[in-house]
Amino acid sequence: MGHQSSDTNAWRIRRSRRARHVRLKVDPVDGLVVVVPTGFDERLLPALIEPQWPWIHKQLRRFGDSLRSPGTVAELPEEITLPAAGQTWRINYATSNASSLRVTTQPDQIVRLRGPVSDRAQVRAALKRWLTRTARSHLVERLDELGTRYGLAWARATIRYQRSRWGSCSSSGTISLNAQLMFLPPELVRCVLLHELCHTRHMNHGPRFWALLDSCEPEHRHLHRELCRSRARIPAWLER
Repeated sequence: MGHQSSDTNAWRIRRSRRARHVRLKVDPVDGLVVVVPTGFDERLLPALIEPQWPWIHKQLRRFGDSLRSPGTVAELPEEITLPAAGQTWRINYATSNASSLRVTTQPDQIVRLRGPVSDRAQVRAALKRWLTRTARSHLVERLDELGTRYGLAWARATIRYQRSRWGSCSSSGTISLNAQLMFLPPELVRCVLLHELCHTRHMNHGPRFWALLDSCEPEHRHLHRELCRSRARIPAWLER
């Protein structure tokens, strides 16, 4: 594969106030992302990226067909499968003159969207709200079950959309879970939940934390490696 430094669409630029240097990352959702400090001169990027193309291509090949090209417009879903809950929902789109979308769930696992269904932004926002509610119901219930089983108490749970984390735990015992966990298989979800629950006792990644996680989930090392490759499981329509 040849060099692509002349193609300015070959990467996406993400500005960060916290960044001190240019950083490259590759994932199946955004492809090649170049993180630059605020105020950085973008005209300098081709010369910086050029020597890195062998490494970049190696990372891109890891994702294969799951990688979406920048600018790709994803089709809105006809159905949504949520492996975490073992559910598949059919999506029903109904046009009306309403100015906003109304989302309802119906028997036989049907999600009905009624309103301006040609407005892609509204549809995506409505589906994300529905996914958040579904994730809150399922993930918090699983969190409660696992916390009770292993004697790990948590204070509260929130559901969010996070680009780089599947979950986090604050010092106050608040566990934040990524709604996109619903697209992962149950064993990976369990691993994430147990990881965050163990942080309610040890707010670090020291030996005692890993010993506790070992006792709860002996396969966590293998499962963590699977999690690192799981971004490809997130459907294109959910891309932010």
